[in-house]
Order: sequence, then structure tokens, then C-alpha cells
Amino acid sequence: MASERTRRPRMRLLLALCTTAVAASVLLPGSVQAQPEPSLQDVQRQVEALYGQAEVSTEKYNGLQEKLQEKQKQLQLINQRIARQQKKLEEMRKTIGAIASAQYRNGGMDTTLQLLLANNPQKFLEQAASLDQLTQQQADQLRRIAASQQQLNSDKRAAAREIAEIEQLRKQMEAHKNEIVGNLNKAQRLLNGLKAEQRRKLQAADRGDDVKYIGAASGDAAIAIEFARRQLGEPYEWGATGPDSWDCSGLTMRAWEQAGVDIPRTSQAQYDALRKVPRSQLRPGDLVFFGYNGEVSHVGIYVGNGRMIHATHPGSTVQLDPVDSMNKPYIGAARP
Repeated sequence: MASERTRRPRMRLLLALCTTAVAASVLLPGSVQAQPEPSLQDVQRQVEALYGQAEVSTEKYNGLQEKLQEKQKQLQLINQRIARQQKKLEEMRKTIGAIASAQYRNGGMDTTLQLLLANNPQKFLEQAASLDQLTQQQADQLRRIAASQQQLNSDKRAAAREIAEIEQLRKQMEAHKNEIVGNLNKAQRLLNGLKAEQRRKLQAADRGDDVKYIGAASGDAAIAIEFARRQLGEPYEWGATGPDSWDCSGLTMRAWEQAGVDIPRTSQAQYDALRKVPRSQLRPGDLVFFGYNGEVSHVGIYVGNGRMIHATHPGSTVQLDPVDSMNKPYIGAARP
């Protein structure tokens, strides 16, 4: 009876091993079974997703670039102020020094003038009770030196803060740049894996509409649209604001700039800053925005007849397309 119980588990083990061996022989005809090639639609979806991620990173990069430029301007102003304060302080010290030299030649320098020439006049000022021996003119001069020194020290601290923030912005920009380049490289590898006929189909699907679909516009909107129309066919390039290549918000910013209207650099900032309009009230020249979860990452300029001109995505160009052709949700519209 015991031997029968021993044989049964062994039999089950042998059967399992045989079943596994048969399955392996079916799955491994000489080597690993080849994976089916992805369809054109699969590749297109993956490429569009990568382009979308790159566009989000591009807009964040552009926003940081704007902040960096503002910080650099602030630092320049602070450095100019520091230079003026140093010059002013030096001139005041020279004035006091001349008085001190004259007193020294005439029999010795007043101790109050020694204090005026000290590196820390504020410390002396705090000892207000000892100012009786100073003339009013000397006391006023000392106060001016102390105030100038305080302002100089404050500006130097502000400059140090700006430098630290600039360095942090540069690190963040580098991280976004790496994300952009990484996603674009992945997309390019997918496209390189397509057959010639598949690439032709993809390129044909990516062509924009004919310019005859552009509606009528007037005033500033007409100027902005005409500028955008002249850029049709020019290449998309992340971070570009012209004159020969564009990203989406760079194109809309420059188009309205031609009409004398300044709008922010990035698509999110444009959407936040401009007056919102319902889709039912769209008119030529309005900006239309797209993105995910309420975060804007793409913008085009509406030209009428349900269409927009926009810098599409890497590897493509500035095109005229239906507003509904975007592969990301419509968020809203705004009027410069």
C-alpha cells in the first residue's frame, strides 16, 4: 500500500515533466518565437504619445527659460546697483579722508574722523550717546556712509540669492531637455523601424489642409493670421520662436506680436493670461488650447471654418488642420 502511494506522486511528476517538455517544443521551434511586428496604427499611437510627452516637457522648458531670463535681468540690475553703491561709498570715504588728512597735517586727526573712516560706521552710530563730540555735518556724513554700506551689503545678499536660483533653474531646464531628447529619440527609432510604404502612409496622414479653408478676419486678428499663414510648411522645432522654425506657443506669440499685441511665451501662460471665450463664439485670431487634466501643452491660432494654424510636433511642420483633429483633448479658447 505504501509502495502504491509512492508510485502515484512519481507518476504525476513524470506526467508534468512530459507535458512541460511538449509545451516547450511547441513554443520553441529551434529558438524563441518571433514577436509579431507592430501595426502602423500601433506605431502611430506610440509616436504621438511620445510627441505629446515631449511637448509637455517643451512647454515647461520654455517657462523655465522665461524665468531664467527674468532672473538674469534682475541680477544685472542688482549688480549695477552694487557698482553705484560702491562708487558712492568710495566717494564719501574720499571726502572724509581729505578732511582727515588736513587735520593730521595741522596737528593730529580727530578721533571722530577716524570713526568716520572705519569699516563699520553703523556700529559707531549705534552708540548714539557718544555723538555729542561730532559736528552735525560729520554726523550726517557718517549716517550716509552707514546707510550706503547697509544697502551695499543687502544688494550683495540679493545677488547671491539670484545666482543660486539661476543655477537651480538651469538644472531643472537640463532635466526637461533630457526628457525631450529622450522621447524624441524613442519616437524616431519607432519611425525608423517602419517600412517605406508605412512611412509614406504616415506622412500622407500628417499633411494639413489646403489654405482655401482659412476664413475671413479683420484688424489685428487678420495681421496675426496672415503672419501664421506665411509660416505654413516651416519645420517644428522645440523651443523655437522663429524666424524659420517654431514650436506651438512660439508661433502664436510671434503672430500676435506682429499685430502689436504682446502675449506670454508658453501655451499655459497664454491660456492663463488671456480672456476666455466659449467655443461657440470662436472667431478668427482666437487661440485654441489642448492638453490633459486641465494642463495646457499645445496651442494653435483659430482661422475660421473649424480650423487652426499650428506648429504641430517634432518631425512635422506648421500646418492648417481641423481643431477636432488633435489627438489630445480641447481645453478652451482665449482672445488676445
